[in-house]
Amino acid sequence: MEFVVNRNKREGARQLSAARKEIKVVDVAVETAVANSYIDDARAMPMYLIRNAAFGVVGDGPREYVEGLEISTLENFFKISYSGLRLDMYDLDVYQAITELWIHNGQGNKIAISAYKLLTLIKRDTSAKSYESLKKSLQRLMSASLLISGTSVEYYGHMLESIIIEKSSNNLVFRFNEELKKIYPKERLLHQDISIRCQLDGDVAKWIYNFYSSHNPKNIQNHSIAQLCELCGTKSDVYNFKKRLDATLTKLATLGIVDKHEFAKVNGEWRVMVWLKKTDISKRNVDALVAESKTYKAYTQSTSKKVSLLPGGKPLT
Repeated sequence: MEFVVNRNKREGARQLSAARKEIKVVDVAVETAVANSYIDDARAMPMYLIRNAAFGVVGDGPREYVEGLEISTLENFFKISYSGLRLDMYDLDVYQAITELWIHNGQGNKIAISAYKLLTLIKRDTSAKSYESLKKSLQRLMSASLLISGTSVEYYGHMLESIIIEKSSNNLVFRFNEELKKIYPKERLLHQDISIRCQLDGDVAKWIYNFYSSHNPKNIQNHSIAQLCELCGTKSDVYNFKKRLDATLTKLATLGIVDKHEFAKVNGEWRVMVWLKKTDISKRNVDALVAESKTYKAYTQSTSKKVSLLPGGKPLT
């Protein structure tokens, strides 16, 4: 399963040669990284990749390739457009696991892990079919790029720079775009529990969990069902999405995430109110959510000064 995915073939070949020299020590690095990084099932991700269809509901069949697709967002202080093969919840599991290792190991431009370890981290079996699914997901992630627009500055970059897999050992070396550190600040990352997500059936249910886990349980969540339907990227109509939302929130109540939920029709539009329970994960997220609120406040104060803010509060002038 040896392959190099890189936008520059010559650079890819150079990296493969270098990786082969490094690969002898990868197993030790992997064991150390995993031991130091994973003490629970929490997975980190910026808020602006959780509350929309960057990782959304794709459906069966061939993946659509999109160019400059504008993604609906809940927040109004930034905009996202996406290019590449559409990504789903499986791709999110993979990307969050890689990102978690990257964050916990200093956010350098490189992280190494075996395919076997990566599959166990995303709680999948290690059959030949699972290895093939992982390989396809990595290829989709390599195709993915984001354009994040502030008020006067735009950030454009790929989510992964390159991936090398050594055939003989199935060890992987990932290289990250260093600029991602500017929009993935550790203090602004939100966490989800992958063990909860694995207990939910279907991408719609998993997206709903991601969405509500990214909110402060101190506040009653009140959202338009039509907006939630649009945010997750499903092609389902609002009526069927509402039924799925009801079933998922009921399931999340049994898992200790949701206290209760109610539907109400307001001015002809269906809305859902959700009361969340405090969990270990939500306690981790509170500081990040407070920081994001400050970011939004800074944004509203800065627009008259022509100062742009990227998600995570990084000012750009």
